[in-house]
Amino acid sequence: MTASATAVRDLRLHRVRDVLLEQLDGAVERLEKNSKSDASVHDIRMELKRARATLRLLRRSIGDAAYRRDNWSIRDAARPLAPLRDATVLLRTLGRLKNIDDDDDLRAARIALTRQFQEERHTIGRRLLRKHFAAAADTLRRVKERFREIPRAQLDEAAIGQGLGRVYKAGRRAFGRVRDKPTDGRLHAWRKQVKYLLDQIDVARRLGAAKLKKRRKHSHRLADVLGEDHDLAVLNARMAVFADRGVGHRIALRIEKRRSALQRAAHHLGKRLYGTGLPRI
Repeated sequence: MTASATAVRDLRLHRVRDVLLEQLDGAVERLEKNSKSDASVHDIRMELKRARATLRLLRRSIGDAAYRRDNWSIRDAARPLAPLRDATVLLRTLGRLKNIDDDDDLRAARIALTRQFQEERHTIGRRLLRKHFAAAADTLRRVKERFREIPRAQLDEAAIGQGLGRVYKAGRRAFGRVRDKPTDGRLHAWRKQVKYLLDQIDVARRLGAAKLKKRRKHSHRLADVLGEDHDLAVLNARMAVFADRGVGHRIALRIEKRRSALQRAAHHLGKRLYGTGLPRI
């Protein structure tokens, strides 16, 4: 069998289902450990985000109704972990702000905010119980069983390129909306589409797809830039209610300066990613 024939065989969607099942298994295994550590929560959420991206590759084969049901199920499994992740991100983003410690007032504000965010994370962690991990794992097991029952021939009626193309076009539309008006909501929506594309490219390359190396590089960098911008937007929202409005405003100005640079970089990367379309695989 030729290399090209092998690639075509490996890109059939029953192989994509295998990847999805592995991702769900990985998330279930981590959930069963009931760990609230930053690393564990991060790994579970990343695995489920990758699973949702992989699920999108199967959408045409399973139909919109089944896709929505299982997409919502995976999303809901991750939801109990979101507040803990968000509290951790606030701490990390605050710690990375530059030009703070050279100002006594701003340094004192950072210390106070760090203490506040740490207390919030501790409170959120206490509310996350073993039953929440168990319920999420049960939800994912049900999704797995449904996918195991889908006939292989049904999955292979569609092509992996169709799912990739759908997400690529959705990301290009989201980029267009950001160029028209870069609101926080539009930037976040674009970021999600870029992440889906990145995760789908990783699945396709794992199964033998060629010609996606450059797109992966651009989407990976763009996802990082938009991710940092989103984290700063969340932190900036907290500055609006900071007790010392003057100091909060000064921190917000530093956040906005960094966000402006990030958004310029995102526009440049967006043009590179969406300028020539996806190659056929």
